[in-house]
Amino acid sequence: MAEFTAQAPKRIVKNRRRRVLRIWLLIAFLALFAMLAPFLFEGRAEFLEFDELGGAMMVLGLLLSITGFITAGFYRGLARTEDRLHAAAADPSRNSHRFTYAPEEWRAFVHEAYRKDASRSKGTWVLVAVISLVVGVGFAFVTGDIAFSAIFIVALLAFLSLFAFGAPLARRSKLLRSEPEVVLSREGLLVGSALHPFASGWTTLENVDFKDGWLTIVYAAPTRTGMQDYTADVWFPERLRPAVQQALHATFGNPPPPSAV
Repeated sequence: MAEFTAQAPKRIVKNRRRRVLRIWLLIAFLALFAMLAPFLFEGRAEFLEFDELGGAMMVLGLLLSITGFITAGFYRGLARTEDRLHAAAADPSRNSHRFTYAPEEWRAFVHEAYRKDASRSKGTWVLVAVISLVVGVGFAFVTGDIAFSAIFIVALLAFLSLFAFGAPLARRSKLLRSEPEVVLSREGLLVGSALHPFASGWTTLENVDFKDGWLTIVYAAPTRTGMQDYTADVWFPERLRPAVQQALHATFGNPPPPSAV
């Protein structure tokens, strides 16, 4: 039976965020080249003139390069946080805690996590579906174009369904393929291969709660529309719960959860 341990992992885990960082940097530099191409090859290629394709390339290249560098900066912060988290997991003196699950325990956790994730997504989907239906019916009433309104509603709901129902399935599949372990430190929480950073850029830890075997951590992270709350739910089997309680005290101090922050 697997047990709680704070020893170094037996494997080297690749930093997926650093790979995404490299991809976005490549996109940003390619976009920057596309933006500068009309100036670099002026007079050598007719299609690069500003009244042809050159003007569009310059504008699109500028926007995409800005987006790429900003996104790369964001993933650089995540990658550094993941590096620190893995380093903390490999060094018990850095106040990190690693929990290893038995295969059947991990499958039970993934199943319950999927149920909670799907329930939240379904609630959001129902709310958006009701709003879309009201807007579509109102549009049909005002314009008299019932066919267009019906197509709009169906297409919008189908599009939203990809995220509402597809995203939980994708996360479940990713967890099932991940190493059955959870690493907790002040830097963040690593669940399988899913990273929840607490110390990346402007990310702040909001709340920690441990009840009935479920560890719920809420943290806020910046997005394009402002700060947004994220929730990490982790279920622990009965045998690990005393060690989890001790780890929470050691990581976040007193008073104990749910006022751990």
